Amino acid sequence: MQQLFFRIKAYLLYRWHAQNAHDLHSPFVYTLYTQLIRRSNRSLSRKLTKIRKELYNDKQIVTFVDPRTGEKIAEPFGKRARRISSTHKFSLFLARLIDHQGYSRVLETGTGAGATLAYLSYTSAQRVLSLEGSDVLATHVEHLLHQLSPGNYEIIRGQVQDTFIPTLQSLAPEAIFLDADHRSETIRFYLKAIEEHAPSTKCIIIHDIYWSEDMANVWSEIVQNPVYKLTIDLFQAGMVFPHHPMRKQHFCLKF
Repeated sequence: MQQLFFRIKAYLLYRWHAQNAHDLHSPFVYTLYTQLIRRSNRSLSRKLTKIRKELYNDKQIVTFVDPRTGEKIAEPFGKRARRISSTHKFSLFLARLIDHQGYSRVLETGTGAGATLAYLSYTSAQRVLSLEGSDVLATHVEHLLHQLSPGNYEIIRGQVQDTFIPTLQSLAPEAIFLDADHRSETIRFYLKAIEEHAPSTKCIIIHDIYWSEDMANVWSEIVQNPVYKLTIDLFQAGMVFPHHPMRKQHFCLKF
């Protein structure tokens, strides 16, 4: 209940501070907002909505061990997909961002139900890698996506904190979507690893920045860190552009 109250308060504060196109004086952020957030791609949206429905309608029971907590879980895959997946609007935005920026190598932490991975597979990126700690979930998602989406993706199995650095080194990703573990210590680990092993990364998207007070605190640290030249708050996620050629700026955008 305490976490719920925190998120409601955080959302109200976000809405109070959120900016629209009239408030944006950065050409890059203005274009991002007007072309990707305020506009949609109806054809792509319909196609990806159909894929999401297929995932949500999967009634097969999957039994697996949560890679972080060690808890044994058994539930219909579609039910789990509905509960843990990013929203359609956000996943579509993420896919369009990849295309808009021309990122060719993309990394996702936490395959989960595969919804975001499915969306990313429809981008023009040449390689999309997703890290998943559960072999059972990885196999099930691969089976589903083999029938639903293009094949320009690969799921890397193993504990995410073990596979993250080797994948950074081999892939040299341009865009990274962090969504496997909503704890500040993990986010700090990811960012340090990116700085040391993939310093050319152009965009980092951190999901659920208001999942908890702990996550909100680490997001605040990131926003204030002078290393990260451009940060954008979408409430559902925070965007970080480490090497953007502009003075240090932060934006809170209506999403």
